[in-house]
Amino acid sequence: SFSESNFYQSESWGKHKSNFNWKVYRFVAYDQNDNIKSMAQCLVRFYPYNSCIISCPGGPIGDLKLFDRSFIDYLARLLGKKYIYFRMRSMREYNTETIEILAANGWRIPKNKLTSNLTLLLNLEQKESDLINNLSKNWRRNLKRYKYDSLSIVQWPNPDINKILLLFSEMESYKSIKIGYTKDELKSLLQNFAKELIIFRCEINNKLIAIRAAIINTNKAWDLLAATNSIARKNYVSHQILWRLLMECKKIGVKNYDFSGIDPKNNPGVYNFKKGTGAINFASLGELEWCNSNILRYFINLIIRFRNRSI
Repeated sequence: SFSESNFYQSESWGKHKSNFNWKVYRFVAYDQNDNIKSMAQCLVRFYPYNSCIISCPGGPIGDLKLFDRSFIDYLARLLGKKYIYFRMRSMREYNTETIEILAANGWRIPKNKLTSNLTLLLNLEQKESDLINNLSKNWRRNLKRYKYDSLSIVQWPNPDINKILLLFSEMESYKSIKIGYTKDELKSLLQNFAKELIIFRCEINNKLIAIRAAIINTNKAWDLLAATNSIARKNYVSHQILWRLLMECKKIGVKNYDFSGIDPKNNPGVYNFKKGTGAINFASLGELEWCNSNILRYFINLIIRFRNRSI
């Protein structure tokens, strides 16, 4: 397996996105001895004027030199489209040599990005005592402030979508932020990742006040869902529920926990919360684009800028 393997390149993610007007294509390249050199799960949407958009979240995986002009030409023939916009989001560790190789093949950093290439990784192979010692003083203090007598945190094998949506709505109200999941999207995620998802809930008097969830893929986990309301905030639930999730991941053999992106400049509160776990900074190659039409490239980046629309 490849070190940058991830759930975005899984069959489950492909099935999830196919529920939202994406057509899934999978590509595999072999060497002369039938060993896999590279792979890519691509999501495609077709548009008028002989054009299409290709999204490759979490990929491609393996030898990125193979994703050159000849591969793009092959896609054009396969899809029957003249104008192609292709955006990858590689989770491989950033290095200038790889960027230069991709740039030589026509890839460039997009003017407007959908995600950050920065994240935090927590090594769960450490002893639990070492993980506790690596917590920041503030994190350790807040972990102890959790009120065990009045609150209940348990794993949630069969989550209630309506309860989760209500909690998201409450969080939107008191934090004045927009949550990026519709009911259909959340339902699709929970159904397609039923076997890979670990979710914890916290309740007080049978009312849901917090959730935290991660997706497991081989020996890695990715932060997926997090929500708290004002009651949870007053009772320091955020630290305890995340800690329970991390310990469960460790128990089942997860080696690394990815906090799924950070924005230290524009969202320092969330960054400091995640950083307080002892996780270390990690920069991936992130988003790169290839397009054979400057007009198409311009309009897609314009849409992303003003609508923050996912592709």
